[in-house]
Amino acid sequence: MVPVSRVPSRTPRCGQAWRFLSVLVAVQVVVGCSGSDRPPAVVENVGLQALFPSTEELAIVGDAEDALIRLCMADAGFDYERPPEVVDPGADGSRRWGVLDLETAQAVGFHPTADLQAQIDASNAYAEALADGLAEQGPGRKQAYDDALAACGEAALGQLGGPSTVAHSALVGQLSGWANQADIEAEASDGFQASLSVWSTCMQAAGYDDLIDPLMAIDRHYDGEVAGSEEIAAAVADVTCKNEADLWGEWQRAMAAAWAGATGGNEEVLSSYSDVAEQWIRDSQAILDAER
Repeated sequence: MVPVSRVPSRTPRCGQAWRFLSVLVAVQVVVGCSGSDRPPAVVENVGLQALFPSTEELAIVGDAEDALIRLCMADAGFDYERPPEVVDPGADGSRRWGVLDLETAQAVGFHPTADLQAQIDASNAYAEALADGLAEQGPGRKQAYDDALAACGEAALGQLGGPSTVAHSALVGQLSGWANQADIEAEASDGFQASLSVWSTCMQAAGYDDLIDPLMAIDRHYDGEVAGSEEIAAAVADVTCKNEADLWGEWQRAMAAAWAGATGGNEEVLSSYSDVAEQWIRDSQAILDAER
C-alpha cells in the first residue's frame, strides 16, 4: 500500500494525455481559510480550466479507445475486458502536498481512503486474474497478450488522434514544460516559502522537528499496510499546520501566478491545444456512434 499522495493517476487508457492533463489541471486559484479545521475552498480558474476536456469528454475518449482496443485484440485472438480504474483523488493537483482535510487524516492518516483502496484492490485482482487465466492457456500466452495490447493501444491512440499522439507531442511537450516550470517557480516563491516556514514552525511546536515540507512528513511517518496511531497523529498535525499556514491557499495562488508567467504571450499555443483536444473529442464520439 502506498501513501494517498503517492497513488499514481488513473489506470492509463489515453496514454500521455491522461498524465499530462492531471499535471496541468492542478493550476487553480483558491480562497484560503487560514487557521480553520477545513481545507481552503478551491475556485476553478475558468480561463485555464477551459483548456482541458471535461471529465465527461474524457470518458468519451476512454470509451472510444476501449472500443478500438477490443476490436484489435479480437483480431489478435484475445478477449479484452476493460480494466478497473484507479481514480487518483489528487488528479486535480489537490494532493500535491498531501492530505488536506482533517476527516481523512483522522480516519486513515496518510493512507488511501476506503473507497480508493477498494479501487486499488479491484485493479490488483483484475491483473492477477488476467495473468492466471493467460498462464493456464499455455507458455508465452501472457507475453503474447501484453505485446498485442501494447500494439493495439498504440494503434487506438493513433486512430483517435488528439494530444496523446506523436503528431502533437511537441505541443504537449511545450505545455508540459510550462507546467513543470510553474511548479518549480511556485515552490520557490517568497509567499509559498513563507507559508512552508509557518507550517514547519507549527509542526515543531507539535513535536515534529526538522521537517522541510509536508511530503517529508509523509515519508517519515507513513506506517505501512495500516495507519497506526503515530501516523494518524502526524497526519492530523500536518493538516492542522497547513491550515494555520494557509499552505494550500498560498500554493494555489503561487501556481496561478507562475502559470500565467510561464504562458504569457503564448495564447496561440494554448488555443492550438484546445483545438486539438476538441477534435479529439469529436473523433472519439464518431467512433462510438459508428459502433451503435
